[in-house]
Amino acid sequence: DEPLEEMREAFEHRLNTIYAKLIEVPGFSCVKPEGAFYLFPNAKEAAQSCGFKDVDEFVKALLEEEKVAIVPGSGFGSPDNVRLSYATSLELLEKAVERIKRFVEKHS
Repeated sequence: DEPLEEMREAFEHRLNTIYAKLIEVPGFSCVKPEGAFYLFPNAKEAAQSCGFKDVDEFVKALLEEEKVAIVPGSGFGSPDNVRLSYATSLELLEKAVERIKRFVEKHS
């Protein structure tokens, strides 16, 4: 049971850290999940403020320019959202959110 508790605590720490940083990104809003390994923020305002016609276009440009891979919510029936997994290292997650924020601030 101890290894499972350590994993749960690690995921909870990643979630809490990344959630706090992600909601600081201009144009992103998010409900904190309670039982998943990903965040599903609304990024419509960020995409519009950056001059993109939709979130899908925003995600594609983010990947090309900042090398951050997030999944557009259109594949899940929520075209205004993006899916960001936090099932990786905290260091990579923090870099990803920094790059997302830099991208939004640069294009707004």
